[in-house]
Amino acid sequence: MSTHRSNYFGINWWAWHLLGAVELSAINHGSNRNWKAVVLNVLTTVAFPIMLAMAAFSFELPLDNLMNFNISVTSLATSAKFIIYVKQLHKVLEIEQRLAELDARVNSDDQRKCRSGVNRILRIMSTFYKWIFALIGLSSNVTFLFRGQRTLPFPAWFPLNWSGSLANYIVACLHQILCISVQIMQNFVDDLFPPMVLILIAGQCELLFIRISHIGYDRCDQRANEQKLIDCIEDQQKIYRIHELTMDIISWPLLVQFVVISIDVGAALCTLFFYVNDVYGRVYYVSFIFALALQIFPVCYYGTMVDYQFERLQTAVYSSNWIDQSLAYRRSAIIFAERTQRLPKQLAGNFIPIALTTFLANCKAAYSFCTLIADTRSEDCAVELSAINHGSNRNWKAVVLNVLTTVAFPIMLAMAAFSFELPLDNLMNFNISVTSLATSAKFIIYVKQLHKVLEIEQLLAELDARVNSDDQRKCRSGVNRILCIMSTIYKWIYALINFCTNVAFLFRGKRTLPFPAWFPLNWSGSLANYIVACLHQILCISVQVMQNFVDDLFPPMVLILIAGQCELLFIRISHIGYDRCDQRANEQKLIDCIEDQQKIYRIHELTMDIISWPLLVQFVVISIDVGTALCTLFFYVDDVYGRVYYISFILAHALQIFPVCYYGTLVDYHFERLQTAVYSSNWIDQSLAYRRSAIIFAERTQRLPKQLAGNFIPIALTTFLANCKAAYSFCTLIADTRSED
Repeated sequence: MSTHRSNYFGINWWAWHLLGAVELSAINHGSNRNWKAVVLNVLTTVAFPIMLAMAAFSFELPLDNLMNFNISVTSLATSAKFIIYVKQLHKVLEIEQRLAELDARVNSDDQRKCRSGVNRILRIMSTFYKWIFALIGLSSNVTFLFRGQRTLPFPAWFPLNWSGSLANYIVACLHQILCISVQIMQNFVDDLFPPMVLILIAGQCELLFIRISHIGYDRCDQRANEQKLIDCIEDQQKIYRIHELTMDIISWPLLVQFVVISIDVGAALCTLFFYVNDVYGRVYYVSFIFALALQIFPVCYYGTMVDYQFERLQTAVYSSNWIDQSLAYRRSAIIFAERTQRLPKQLAGNFIPIALTTFLANCKAAYSFCTLIADTRSEDCAVELSAINHGSNRNWKAVVLNVLTTVAFPIMLAMAAFSFELPLDNLMNFNISVTSLATSAKFIIYVKQLHKVLEIEQLLAELDARVNSDDQRKCRSGVNRILCIMSTIYKWIYALINFCTNVAFLFRGKRTLPFPAWFPLNWSGSLANYIVACLHQILCISVQVMQNFVDDLFPPMVLILIAGQCELLFIRISHIGYDRCDQRANEQKLIDCIEDQQKIYRIHELTMDIISWPLLVQFVVISIDVGTALCTLFFYVDDVYGRVYYISFILAHALQIFPVCYYGTLVDYHFERLQTAVYSSNWIDQSLAYRRSAIIFAERTQRLPKQLAGNFIPIALTTFLANCKAAYSFCTLIADTRSED
């Protein structure tokens, strides 16, 4: 077996060498460096958690007890993870070897482009981790210098009397700084490895998909294509082996991480909210919470991405030109497809999924733990911006417009957050701030994806050219009518929203801006400045209403078109064999329909690339916004025009997600319906070749394309209902807080 290794984990090996992990493992066992590593880790990895635990709940101040509890749990978890990694380091060598073998298979421009993209993500992630953990190390080690009295960096037991001797105090401080620096480095390397290796697995799955999907489209003979598929099956086995080794390494460290982080973040939030009074303490706890979130979000995200790529492999062989290949190729393809039906499991400790759902569960658990501590405490006490017209004069106009509106307006709103005397103004500012920020984020994402809309339009045009019967033309006419009705409704609704939001301020009893926000000019003392401020806000809100209009109209429209194309394909396939065409012609009709199926799946894939993250932003923000708006409408608004504004605001939010959820469910239904299409044709009287192709078509339709916002929230009516429930819960939460105040 080749001993060549990849160099993806260079930063990890550097850190493991620095921390003595390599020397503590069997790689350099018994060397002089091994003893240095033992001494270093006895003083830090072993001793520091013990010193922290010995001082648990022994302090007078709750702040010191909570800080000690936080650091103790984190330190113990860090030491446990580091020890597990030390025992598994030899498996990293095998992973590197397998990756090198797979990299040697990259032999085309699109594969090189894909690998280059993976390498770029790895560089960005490692650089981001370096700076973040360096900042965490700095804030953790210097905040104690700004306290009013002599204290250790962290509340812990120390064998020397540091309070009565300056020398002992310096020794204690240096020991704690060394310990926390080593443990931050341990966290850095142990938290960086899982997302990096998951990125590489997802990248290798993508490369394998490209490799397989290109088979049969060049000028190679059938024998060569059979060998290509066999080579790809060997690549598949290597990827599964890498995944197996990865789970052996990261499974138990991630279980420790998931359990500890919920406790730590909850305790840190409670400390930050109720006990910390100085700026440097807040900086420390904010960086601490951010570091804990950084430990699990990337690995959960890329765990979900690996799941997606493994599922996508199920469709890889169907994307190849299997129709023109030999019987041996088709048999191997069926076996490959059957193997991909069994997805590798990604479980922390063999029972907690490594996925974004676990990240959300951790956030909920942290919030619950924070409220538990708090309860205990209370008892005790656009187009021009995309690459299409880049560099033109219109591009600069678009840049200026969006800097003044898309960028500046959310910042001005945020700068005035919770600075008003009236709760109504604070709630209104909060609503508009969150909505404006979400609108800007969605618009920027769409700008970066506009080129994919062109490809969608091209594929739709090719599919429309296949409409050749009265019932197909009738179906397409029905789809066009729905699109026309929807676009008209959106135009009138958003025009009404724009009008209401821009004129409601005119009916207030005193001079106010349309929206409570910061403005650089003194508008209250100058009529000219007031007019400028009003015009700027009217421009901003008009632009953002327009952004919401186009960004919210696109998803349901494209989902309607996908559902319509699925219906047209169903009609096309179900009619095969009922005319007077011979069997050869019917075989060609089925092959043409299979090509249509591939185009529809490509349209769906492009659509998910475009709308997935904007919809995630939308679903998260709308629950908060609607809950806040309901509370404001019920308890704070007294005038008619204010009520009109908030009703239109809530209507606009419902309009943002209901159509896309409804048509997302409809697309699911039509993809499921395709499973019965080939059985509706007259397959009984067709040739053996037709039946074989029909079986493969039916097998492909068994795997339904997933429609997920941010790769984990379903785009379906169940999500709309969940948003309504979340909005009501948020409204009652604000109402309870109001009644307590």
